[in-house]
Amino acid sequence: MPFLQVFACATRRGVCEQKMSKTKQITKKDILIVTIPLFAKYGYDKVSMRQIATTVGVKAASLYHHFPDKQTLYLEALSQAFNKYADSMAEASSLQAGPEQRLRLLIHKLCTLVHEDIDFR
Repeated sequence: MPFLQVFACATRRGVCEQKMSKTKQITKKDILIVTIPLFAKYGYDKVSMRQIATTVGVKAASLYHHFPDKQTLYLEALSQAFNKYADSMAEASSLQAGPEQRLRLLIHKLCTLVHEDIDFR
């Protein structure tokens, strides 16, 4: 299955358990795109580096070329998952309102964004 199809599958409904094409050079970003839904669906403890490698379509050793360990991969996946919310959160926090109102807006915005993101369901 070509990478773009795996990406589309990983970002639509659930987690695509199929492998990426072996003809494409796998990048750190490619790994993160597939890993975020895995961690979201199964949790940190239930996802192994071997499972990630299988889903990405590489050998586990190849993952260690990009990430020294599972915790680093997880933290980078979290960072990427939440970075897409940065602009919306910055916008909500910069509104002309009192601190309490801005905090309420931030919380509401974050809850809305997470609720609408299939990776967090």
